[in-house]
Amino acid sequence: MGSSEAGMRITPPEQRSPMPAFDRKAFERRMGNNGELCKRILALFMQDTPRQLAFLNQSVAAHDMSDVQRAAHSIKGAAASLGAEAVHRAAYDVETASQEGSIDQVRGRISELEWAFASFLEAISQDSL
Repeated sequence: MGSSEAGMRITPPEQRSPMPAFDRKAFERRMGNNGELCKRILALFMQDTPRQLAFLNQSVAAHDMSDVQRAAHSIKGAAASLGAEAVHRAAYDVETASQEGSIDQVRGRISELEWAFASFLEAISQDSL
């Protein structure tokens, strides 16, 4: 894996400790244990993230690293707010790879991000709020 000018390194997935797909308790605490608010925020995230992922893929196809970085940053922030730890980490990796300018590395990281989002959706479907 390459490193950026700032010395940032992306840890390969096989070397990372597993991250939870969704930390429901932390999310509920952040939302003041307001169940209705939790449901609305989750619904927005589940609606917006597929659009962000599509935009991310379009930006990669256009080799527009600025848009890749912007979309990854947006997903990263939203995922952090929800406790979607694996999505947050994968979005961070996409953002970092885009800063490094490696389109091939970005493509691989987007696949990981899509997998992390699918895992998040599966965890949500098994968890009742």
